[in-house]
Amino acid sequence: MEGFESTGNAGRVGYASTPHISATNLVVEKGNISREELIEGMDSGLIVLDVQGAHSSNPVSGEISVVANPCWVVKNGEVLGAAKGVMIADNFYEMLKRVDGVADDVRKYSYLVSPSIRFSEVKVVTRL
Repeated sequence: MEGFESTGNAGRVGYASTPHISATNLVVEKGNISREELIEGMDSGLIVLDVQGAHSSNPVSGEISVVANPCWVVKNGEVLGAAKGVMIADNFYEMLKRVDGVADDVRKYSYLVSPSIRFSEVKVVTRL
């Protein structure tokens, strides 16, 4: 239609919905360090297992504004405890340029198969 060949990557919410551009099988190659070593290498940061609000991110620009939940605080390689009210407000495409560690653990999340990934200098907002 636009002069491009289909890649076959589409998804839809249900049979009654129209297809939209969507990843159907994304696999991230594992690294060569353990998840524990990935955490031990952090001066300060967060462990984020999931986010809320990703559906409202802009896939064209890469702008994201999501709530990190569940989330834990890390200081000098030690997990201190749970964090609440943390929002990641960054550009995902720029974050991909700031990957500074990939672990050897691999998990499946829906269409995504990925190890733990560490990013540097992620922009976050918190409540005091």
